[in-house]
Amino acid sequence: MSVLTFLARHHFNKVEGMCDSVLLVCGLSTRSVRDTALSAWLKKMADEVRRLGAVCVGSFLLAEAGLLNGRRATTHWKFGRQLETRYRGVRVEHEPL
Repeated sequence: MSVLTFLARHHFNKVEGMCDSVLLVCGLSTRSVRDTALSAWLKKMADEVRRLGAVCVGSFLLAEAGLLNGRRATTHWKFGRQLETRYRGVRVEHEPL
């Protein structure tokens, strides 16, 4: 059995140059993060990259930045209600499969 892991090489504010895509891969504690600098960076990147996405609870970071308002989104099944309650502008899909 193989396991895929991700490790950040730099802090988001150290990213330089053009990016084609940004994919947020986060841990469970991410759903509690309220970082205005990160939200501002995500908003800036949303205007610059071709694709912006998140895995699992990374959707909380996108929602915190206001990037999911008026959009359909999903998250880890345990935290869908929390996403829906905290970010009223997000249309949370509870059973996307």
